[in-house]
Amino acid sequence: MVQVPSGLPHSLDACGLLRLKDGGGIDSTADWYLPKGVDLLAELRSQFLELVCEWQLLPRLRSHVAQASREPLLCEDEVQCVRQRLADFLMSKGFPCKVEVPPGQPLTLDLWRALLLFCDDIDVKLPGILREGVPTGILEYVLPSGVWRAVDKPVRPEGVELEILDEPWGSALEDPDCVMRLVQADVEAGFADWIPGGVEEARCLFGANCAGLVKKAGSEPRLVGDSSIGCANQLSRIREKIELPSLFDVEQFVSRHPSDRIGVALRALVQEGNSVCRRELRQLLGMLCWFTTGTRWLRPWLSELFHLLFKQQLRFQKLDAAQVHELAGVLSDSMRVLAKCRLSDILPGWQLLSVGSREVTTKHELLGLPHRGGWWWVKFGDPASAKVKVINECVPVPLVVSNATGLAAADAFAEGQTAGLGGWWLPAGAPLRPECLQYFFVRISLDDLPDWFRPASGDLKSCIAALEALAQLLLLACRVEAQEVSQHQVGWLAIRQMCDNLGVVGASAKQLSLKRPLAAVLQSCALFCSRKRLTLRLSHVAGERNEWADMLSRGADRFNDFWQKLSPQRRCFPKWKELLALGQV
Repeated sequence: MVQVPSGLPHSLDACGLLRLKDGGGIDSTADWYLPKGVDLLAELRSQFLELVCEWQLLPRLRSHVAQASREPLLCEDEVQCVRQRLADFLMSKGFPCKVEVPPGQPLTLDLWRALLLFCDDIDVKLPGILREGVPTGILEYVLPSGVWRAVDKPVRPEGVELEILDEPWGSALEDPDCVMRLVQADVEAGFADWIPGGVEEARCLFGANCAGLVKKAGSEPRLVGDSSIGCANQLSRIREKIELPSLFDVEQFVSRHPSDRIGVALRALVQEGNSVCRRELRQLLGMLCWFTTGTRWLRPWLSELFHLLFKQQLRFQKLDAAQVHELAGVLSDSMRVLAKCRLSDILPGWQLLSVGSREVTTKHELLGLPHRGGWWWVKFGDPASAKVKVINECVPVPLVVSNATGLAAADAFAEGQTAGLGGWWLPAGAPLRPECLQYFFVRISLDDLPDWFRPASGDLKSCIAALEALAQLLLLACRVEAQEVSQHQVGWLAIRQMCDNLGVVGASAKQLSLKRPLAAVLQSCALFCSRKRLTLRLSHVAGERNEWADMLSRGADRFNDFWQKLSPQRRCFPKWKELLALGQV
């Protein structure tokens, strides 16, 4: 902003001569880094301001906007002059460059590259990438950027021509049922809200054509706000998936960039007693507010950080009678210090909280308090301190905000070189009878298991704890696949299952075991839960009360009467080898 004295006439032309505080090396409230960066472009800025005055650009700009002219503001000679000034400036700083535009490009890439090098810009490789050409995913794969989750794309289908889309996607009103399902999923995830006024209010806010419905082969339908969408052609291949950020993405970001300032600030906030820079905390909050716009379940944690941001740093002073009388003269009615004290180092902005152990609310009360040996011990709060201290109330983070309902249990059985895994869950609202159960059963032999899982003795009973943990993972995966556990919950969903192995219950709660293969199974389970935003909580149940899961794990040949009551249509077939291999990195 430009500070203009009141009462004096000012024109836009006159204001153009002032140096704007834009943060480009000049002091700015938006520039929080200390020490302040060097104003690298000060000399070039001065030259450009001379050109603004010489060419009368401000009056020309007003006329250009008033006439809604389609012609460029600067003519070709002026553009060439600006480019040459920039090139001369960069070459004087030791960065040689050319002002010519490369064939097939609209930009002076060499000039741009030199400017990025001079400013030590993080995107210094971009001009070189543009010179070589950016892949579109048709002739060659678009490689993952490292920002989004990398995925493997299948090979392009044979005999498919390049699809040319010359019309926008259809209106979302063409399939109301699909639209309602997609919108409700966004509402449940916290990314959208229902508008009370319905369609009419939505049209007033966003226009008549505010959403399109995209349906393409091989992909789930989705809503878009315009007519453009990635991978619309079947030949397009982009090896990453763009998703809204979740807490799992935050954890990955912090673990991948341990030296990042934001990561350091995040780790500092989870330990009581740490001193955190108030300015960095403000910057961190700004980033998190943007990052968690759609994830409302993170807002309770942000509220704790806001309380920490406005928490006053305590200051203690030992004052004599003269200093107390001077202090009373500069206090406001709210007990805030209005001016600097000459007899002490009390600063403006501090707020008087208490004297000794007594809270003080008025200046008259301050002067009437007794002293000890001619001294008063005064406590102040400093809301503008450079650092704040993390307190215990700011450390806990309520990540799990909802709990799934329903009964579920799993068990494992091993005998020699053969093992059986079984489990069941009861759908919501169904009566507790065997014919209503959803269930799975997997028979595993020693040869089916990977080498790292096989016990040296060859008896699978010696690793029954790992098999029990694997059964719990298979049960959880079956519930997710059957959509009994929704993946669109707000926050992390707590899933409770029953297990009759007390060691597995304890190891699952700690997510730790020093013995393999149990440790590897726990690692696979943890990774699966992180990807699905789930928290698995095992409850111990006595073996005699886990009868159904036990009969499932032993197979139909041993408990035929029970298996006859089960519905074959309700059986699930988990991919146990893929789930077991998740933890192998």
